[in-house]
Amino acid sequence: MVSEVAMIGVGALGLAMAEGLIAAGIGVAGYRRGSLADLVAAGGTAAGSIGEALAGRKVVVTCLPDEAALEEVFSRDGGLLASAVPGLVVIETSTTSVEEKRRQAARLAKAGGKLLDCPVSGTPPMLRAGRAAIFASGERAAFDRVRPVLEAMAVHVRYVGDVGAGTVLKHIATALAGIECVAIAEAMAYAERAGVDRAAVVEGVKGSPVTSAIIDVRSAMMASGAHGKDQRMGTMSVFQQNMELVSEATRALGAACPLLETTIATFAAAIAAGFGEDDQSAVVEYLARGET
Repeated sequence: MVSEVAMIGVGALGLAMAEGLIAAGIGVAGYRRGSLADLVAAGGTAAGSIGEALAGRKVVVTCLPDEAALEEVFSRDGGLLASAVPGLVVIETSTTSVEEKRRQAARLAKAGGKLLDCPVSGTPPMLRAGRAAIFASGERAAFDRVRPVLEAMAVHVRYVGDVGAGTVLKHIATALAGIECVAIAEAMAYAERAGVDRAAVVEGVKGSPVTSAIIDVRSAMMASGAHGKDQRMGTMSVFQQNMELVSEATRALGAACPLLETTIATFAAAIAAGFGEDDQSAVVEYLARGET
């Protein structure tokens, strides 16, 4: 039984996962460059370095914003590779390319550790509400060992195969989330022009065969206009970066994804129109202008 973990990267998503771990009775020692006050308030421990966070712990959760940050955490003096001990399991939850996950897994294996590729599909509020998922991939024995840790962080945990498979599933989830967001925004823009208000669209779609968790959440935000800094689940600009990462992967494989490319173009236009720091649900405001 894993009683304590280290967490490297305790931003909004990492904090939500840490809260789940602490609620399940698993201690969390966290490290990040910014403030750890929220982690401490939740019952975690603040570490002054990666090495301090790892001290005596054989399971690490990494939750980082991009590949550059992941590379730094692995390669810096006193980083994961320098601090790794035989038997260390790294639960890597960041959104990156498949190649990056496999590269870091190979490097960690040489240091005696195991990397599980476990990206999260969902936002911090979705994690707290039990509506997020983790797509886990890597060595099955390592997964079985840390499964209670994963299930403390997210209600829905799926083992999907070898390292990299989790990231493929996350890419698919990201693409679907973006496509569905633009689809319901288009529906609302049309409804408004036809004299039907947004709230009626939310109620009409809810519980119908065409709805989904994404449509339920984003349509409610679109109807209320809750897109700004105090209400957003993330920013459109960051979401667009993740969508572009998926696009790069699909194009490299020659996969035809016209809806994905159209969705990316729509978000790009909305960002250019000034909605980049709002939640991606703000795409409805751009489409409502009828400028496409």
